Amino acid sequence: MKMKKILLKRINSDGGFMGPTHALSGVAAFLFVAAFFSSFFQKIYGPTNYPIFIAALILVIGGALLPDFDNTKSTAISVTGIVGQLISTAMRASARAIYAVTRGKLDKPSADPHRMFWHTILAGVGVGALVSLLVKTTSPISFTVAGRSISLAHFIVGFFLLIATQLMFAVFFKKLIKKISGGLGILMSWLIGLGITIALLSTIPNGASLTWVGISISAGWLIHILGDTLTTAGTPLLFPLSHKGHRWWSWRLPPYIHANGPIEHYVFFPLFLVIIGISLFKLITG
Repeated sequence: MKMKKILLKRINSDGGFMGPTHALSGVAAFLFVAAFFSSFFQKIYGPTNYPIFIAALILVIGGALLPDFDNTKSTAISVTGIVGQLISTAMRASARAIYAVTRGKLDKPSADPHRMFWHTILAGVGVGALVSLLVKTTSPISFTVAGRSISLAHFIVGFFLLIATQLMFAVFFKKLIKKISGGLGILMSWLIGLGITIALLSTIPNGASLTWVGISISAGWLIHILGDTLTTAGTPLLFPLSHKGHRWWSWRLPPYIHANGPIEHYVFFPLFLVIIGISLFKLITG
């Protein structure tokens, strides 16, 4: 009986992978594909171009962290200031609305928006497709600054790149940002992120395709969802498909990891570091 209670507690756990694990999983997947599937990688990102490579990597990391903005307890919200709070509010409100309209007869009348719509394959693909569409449709609108063509698409890319940079800082430099009091740490992270964003955008070749932006965000987003689906919390990743009368069924895949537990810390986290190391070695020596 006691074992049954423990099992139920683990299955009903609301915990997914921690932010650093999500971020490293995105880095590992991106570098692994770049190193061992170079032909496929170049079809998406084109010939080797370091600004695009770095920008794409940052966007994958951002995509791997963005879904958790639907959680008010997300560390990223606390270190991204009012911008993070606005994004979180919008994501939670839209998740509630979508759930209210689409829930099945066997689904609860209401549910916490955390790990709902924004943790589905539909959301991951949809966000990337929307970004790609915005970038594509705004590309013809441009003006010239210091001999360089600047389009509205660049501003859209810059926005997502800046947000992704802040999420990356939030995961890897959280303690440092919080240590600087009076909100100065958050301001400094935004200023540094803005500098990085401008530097990357200014070095991306004129006329280069920007479709990789949406693909990078989607890739990180889907990696995040897969990670959470491996935990005891699960995700409604196949929404709007119904299962056993539930449209918002939480799918779980083995090995059913307990979030923030020993398997995440001592198996998956080191595994991602090993993949990153091997991939970097292959890229450098190759």
